[in-house]
Amino acid sequence: MCLTRKNRKKSDGNILNDTCIVQSISIGKSPYFPGSRAGEIFHISEVFMKTGLTKKQKVTELFYNAKDPFAEIYTHDTQLKKRLKAYATKYPEICKQTDDDEHGGLWFEINKKRISIRLTAPYSQERRDAASMLAKKTNTLNNVQ
Repeated sequence: MCLTRKNRKKSDGNILNDTCIVQSISIGKSPYFPGSRAGEIFHISEVFMKTGLTKKQKVTELFYNAKDPFAEIYTHDTQLKKRLKAYATKYPEICKQTDDDEHGGLWFEINKKRISIRLTAPYSQERRDAASMLAKKTNTLNNVQ
């Protein structure tokens, strides 16, 4: 029994947490299947891979120390992976992908000087009210149209 993204339970009702890989065969119009219509494709099964990791296990970790000039980043975050891949392509001397764990996580090595952590204070109610009043005053929605 194989699962899909919509059906994550086996027929006995238990949830499957292991990796599931299924081979597929797509059959288009061919001389071996003369009865098929043009453009018709038969899917015997679909291919998909489930990593078996929970959302809590899909982490982003940053490792660095005072001695080394480079930091290591391990992440499952899709947006961060895309940003780091683009950065590594553009600046290979500063950042490079070092490993792929085959479960959706990627390792990058990046110069520590390129990393910053920004902490922002929460907005006070007064600041939120002021921003709301400014938005209502400028009526940005009508100015766009």
